[in-house]
Amino acid sequence: PNMLIKKANEILSNTMKYLNANKLLINKAKTSYMLIKPKGATKIDITEKLKLDGNEVEKVNSARFLGVIFDDKLKFDGHFKKVKKKLQEGVRALICTRNILDYRAKLLLYHGAFKSHLDYCCIAYLDKLNKKQMNELLTLQKQAVRLIFRAKKRSHTSKLFRLSGIIPVTKLYEMEATKFIYKFKNE
Repeated sequence: PNMLIKKANEILSNTMKYLNANKLLINKAKTSYMLIKPKGATKIDITEKLKLDGNEVEKVNSARFLGVIFDDKLKFDGHFKKVKKKLQEGVRALICTRNILDYRAKLLLYHGAFKSHLDYCCIAYLDKLNKKQMNELLTLQKQAVRLIFRAKKRSHTSKLFRLSGIIPVTKLYEMEATKFIYKFKNE
């Protein structure tokens, strides 16, 4: 890691020269770095400091890249919590409008306030979630589908999923991965 940080310092120095030459700015307050270690790696003392234009760059344990939160062990627990919170807000919105809106309007609300958060970058993190986390997302999704159809709390949802054209979260990763591979092969 110390050699890696030395090399990164050289690259950052060249980057700053390029930015200055082209009159570009970098927000040093928002700049941070994260070391991702392989599983089972022994702990090594890091003596080097990563510096950007003379200022030390902060080391973080988790980062957000294009809206996806991951940590230095490449786990997506932070992203799962964020998605779960957004899905709970979507369910609350459906609860508030269950007696006011018709089926089509509730379906639009589902797609805007629920599905959009669930679908975004799902191919990156859904297969990394454990069974308990997947069940939590599925429970929220079932609750949302029941609210769209004004179904009873314990009614089965398999027919409701089919009628609405909504894909259960447990099948979502398979579908997105299949679409990705199909596009890769054919385009």
